Amino acid sequence: MRTSNWAYMKYGDSSEALYDMQKDPKQFVNLDKSTQHAKILQSPRQQFQSVWKQ
Repeated sequence: MRTSNWAYMKYGDSSEALYDMQKDPKQFVNLDKSTQHAKILQSPRQQFQSVWKQ
C-alpha cells in the first residue's frame, strides 16, 4: 500500500516493511521496527487487514 508519504508492505512470512517516501524514496531504510513510527504503522496495517479480509 502506498501514499505520497508512506509505503507499506506485508509479506507471506508475516514480516512487514514501512518506508518514508519523502525522506527515503528508494526504500533503503525499513521503519517497521522503529518505535517512533509505531503509530504511523497502525493505519496501513489496519487498512491492509481490512482489504485482505474482503
